[in-house]
Amino acid sequence: MHDASLMQRRYITAREAGVDQLYHFAAFDMARIYPVIAFSRLYFSRPCGFDDAWDCRPAFDIGSIDDASWREETAQWLEQLYEHGLSELTPVARERFRRLLRENGEILRRMVTEANAMADWMNDSFRIFCFSAYADHPLLWAQYTNRHTGICLEFETSTVFFAEAAQVTYRSDYPAMPLKIKQEEEALLPILTKPDHWHHEAEYRLIAQERSKKLNHQTLIADDHWVRFPGQSLKSIIVGCMMEKSEREAIKALVKQSSTPIALKQAVKVPGKYELKIVPLT
Repeated sequence: MHDASLMQRRYITAREAGVDQLYHFAAFDMARIYPVIAFSRLYFSRPCGFDDAWDCRPAFDIGSIDDASWREETAQWLEQLYEHGLSELTPVARERFRRLLRENGEILRRMVTEANAMADWMNDSFRIFCFSAYADHPLLWAQYTNRHTGICLEFETSTVFFAEAAQVTYRSDYPAMPLKIKQEEEALLPILTKPDHWHHEAEYRLIAQERSKKLNHQTLIADDHWVRFPGQSLKSIIVGCMMEKSEREAIKALVKQSSTPIALKQAVKVPGKYELKIVPLT
């Protein structure tokens, strides 16, 4: 990608980072696994379901709150954000609210800081599918596969669908969104930024919008959470080192029905070390 494009965009894709495979960890759940193999469909989650208290929760820059033009612009933005609620007020109450936004700095500060309507909008509109660049990290297996009893899906980034997965940025300070979003990447900032202590995940994310909620942003489109992907990109299913035999057999039987070849692998404990390695499933 040309340097000019990188300057306009605030994130790096898996292709640009040189990542050839992406790995998605999940608990064993046939209702979620079957559509992946049978119909090439992935379940994208709501942002509110993530473990981290800061993940996908927008914060806003209020450093210019004493500037009169900033306060006017912010007041107008909040009026648009809460337009539905304002429409239910009487004209007198609506005018009082508008006046308070411009005259009471503390109310303005609190509304911008909380901005719950923005978080609700993101949760209603966006859907996310998460990956790691690693298949063998013990913490990922422990946290996301129900204590090593689940699976890891291996996808190849040779197709545009997975090549465009966005790299998550890890920071020590909480990123502040501009109140006036000028381009799509600014809206995605809280979705693609996480605290430093999650750095071990080396995470990438695919972002979709629900068809009924979509804006003009160029993201994937989800239908009630589900997004179709190029089936040939699923290269293997890796089973956890503590998965039950019956569940392993169920995975084997399901893979036999696939119209595209899918390798079966397993995570095994390395003797004498706190490490995992990925080997063919026997």
